[in-house]
Amino acid sequence: MSYLDLAARGKTFFWRYLATWVVAFIFAILLVVLVIVPLALTHVVSKDFATQMQSPDHPLSFYTGTGMTFGAVLAGFAAAIAIFHKKSPRDIIGDWRWPLFALGGIVWLVLLGIGTGLDVALRPGGFQWTASSLSAPIVLAALAGLGVQTFAEEFIFRGYMTQAFLHWVKNPVIASVLSGLLFGAFHIPNGIPQAFAATVFGMVSAYVAIRTGGLAATYGIHLVNNVFAAVVIVSTSDIFKGTPALWTQHTPDLLWVDVAFECVALGVVLLVFTRKR
Repeated sequence: MSYLDLAARGKTFFWRYLATWVVAFIFAILLVVLVIVPLALTHVVSKDFATQMQSPDHPLSFYTGTGMTFGAVLAGFAAAIAIFHKKSPRDIIGDWRWPLFALGGIVWLVLLGIGTGLDVALRPGGFQWTASSLSAPIVLAALAGLGVQTFAEEFIFRGYMTQAFLHWVKNPVIASVLSGLLFGAFHIPNGIPQAFAATVFGMVSAYVAIRTGGLAATYGIHLVNNVFAAVVIVSTSDIFKGTPALWTQHTPDLLWVDVAFECVALGVVLLVFTRKR
């Protein structure tokens, strides 16, 4: 079944998409409150947990909070989509193939390695070995929290919204551009370079999701991207700055170079996943 067929499933009147966003976030807020408040009252988490989960300086709380928050958002959207669109999560996820998930992760890991090698060649003094600050619990918390976060974003942007745009415009390229612009807009608080990179990432990922018929490949790419940035090489110019990682990178002058390389790398992703098989 094509992505356009999935997009046409259920009820697709425009107002239902607006209602879904509103109700999904209401559900998410209620879920977070219903989970955190009892945990705080029973002293399972500290009274400062709500503050710590917003700070990378407290990695266990940060990653746990990330997983809880995005898990609540994911549940909120799944529930709201079922209510307003009469669609199941499977309709949004599409054709899930584990080989595509693995290929996405491997391809992006290789490209990240090449990009890192370029940065090291240009600014070898910009990298510091900081593995002593990393621990197994932090790595596991990062994998769990970022696993939920990236899947939630794929579900909402490459699944739900890309299908919505595709249903409205019936053109994969235009739908991908619109999806990428929306994804990039949500990253504006991270800074213009990151927002620009997220926009291109969103466009390419949306097109890959359309062409492959599901979220498997894009989730593999997105998960590897965020875990690498959080626990392998954390940049002092990134949202994960302050979290323990194997290396810490301080090369602010290479920020746009990295954005340019990411755009080239995403071109490679397009070639890998959209060529005729």
